[in-house]
Amino acid sequence: MRLPTMKPTRKLAYGALTFAALFSLVLPALAAAPKKGGTYRGTVAGSAGQPVALYVSKTGRRFRYPSGATLVMQCSTGHPLRVSPNPLGVDIKNGKFSFKATDKENGPRPNTVTMTGKFSDDGKKVSGTISYEGADDQWGTCKTGTLKYTAKLGAARPSGGR
Repeated sequence: MRLPTMKPTRKLAYGALTFAALFSLVLPALAAAPKKGGTYRGTVAGSAGQPVALYVSKTGRRFRYPSGATLVMQCSTGHPLRVSPNPLGVDIKNGKFSFKATDKENGPRPNTVTMTGKFSDDGKKVSGTISYEGADDQWGTCKTGTLKYTAKLGAARPSGGR
């Protein structure tokens, strides 16, 4: 009994498909990861170009001090407010992070900040959104709405802000 044989072009095609399938399984592990120990600097759009600086830990899994962004807004009472929320202790998973926190220290009490971010596939940029909202009798309502930010690996500190 004779076994059927595969043509050389089919063998090549199956080999290429197998390689592509294996490569697609490995690629997500390599994509969208921050540079371990990297510093990302940029600005927050819509907040007078205020700075954002994100310092990635040596493991690449969290942020380290003094990571944060500066937001400037005008409260409903006319009082200007500048806050600097930070993502300390927030995990970076698959090149992404997000957090929502309530702060009772500065400005209207309580206030809520939300921040999200995603690192580019090559790890040279991070972009996302940030928002702040708080209200009380003294300050009135203070909120930024959702603002976008971008920061680049190794960029110089932006002028203005902090």
